Amino acid sequence: IGNDFYKLWLDPTLTYTCAYFTRPEDSLEIAQRQKFELVCRKARLQPGQTIIDLGCGWGSFMFYAVENYNVHATGVVIAKEQGAYIQAEAKRRGLERKISVTVGDWRQAQGTYNRVFSIGIMEHVGQRQYPAFMAKYRQLLKPGGIAFLHTIGTEQQINAVDPWINQYIFPGGYLPMLEQIIHQAARHNMLIADVEDLWQHYALTLNHWSKNFQTHRRQVL
Repeated sequence: IGNDFYKLWLDPTLTYTCAYFTRPEDSLEIAQRQKFELVCRKARLQPGQTIIDLGCGWGSFMFYAVENYNVHATGVVIAKEQGAYIQAEAKRRGLERKISVTVGDWRQAQGTYNRVFSIGIMEHVGQRQYPAFMAKYRQLLKPGGIAFLHTIGTEQQINAVDPWINQYIFPGGYLPMLEQIIHQAARHNMLIADVEDLWQHYALTLNHWSKNFQTHRRQVL
């Protein structure tokens, strides 16, 4: 679809995942930056560390982590338009030596890192790929490292995906249950240290996206 479509209704950071509202009246951009800070604190990010963001979108989290925590970031993204945007934005900000991006899917990620992140990608992986996905997580993580996973989830297994969403929004998507995530993490010798449900924050995020979308409806159509 291209970047211009998403610029019409996402916030200026171009973040296509759940934001984090400390107050209901927070702007979407403020709430997204608050989510980045929450992620950094949960991962105990420290200056000089290396991080990888699987499915990094337009790189908004990486830019925040590099600029506020002085880390070195690697992104993996499947859309070439997003990869090109990250490269151009890193150059504009003078961060070419701090941020790199690979255009491909999570299976092509290489190296080892102090911190491994995936923010809004597991719901696109597909249930049959969960063992491989978590194995890749473990492979990328240095000893003593921390992995962070943020995903849309469900309380019960969903066998049928809405056809319209599968066709136009998230082709091949599947929402994981918490027990599936915990099971796969345990199979790959990873300890679950923290779990938080952000469903109320996602409701507010969706309200913002819907309002922005309707405001630019003519441009979209």
